[in-house]
Amino acid sequence: MRKLLPTAVAEMRAVLDADLELADFAAVTTPALMLAGSWSPAYFAETGRQLAAAVPSIEFAVLPG
Repeated sequence: MRKLLPTAVAEMRAVLDADLELADFAAVTTPALMLAGSWSPAYFAETGRQLAAAVPSIEFAVLPG
């Protein structure tokens, strides 16, 4: 995981720079699995739930621990 950490900064920066709404994701048809950890900040899970509710191709789950 330590080797992957540098990519997280670029990914988060891209997310923050994007000016998107939930409706912008409605056209996504590629199946995607979004995960949040139970120890992650609550907004991770809330965002995942909102996206999964808005986009049928997204499945969301919270991993314990």
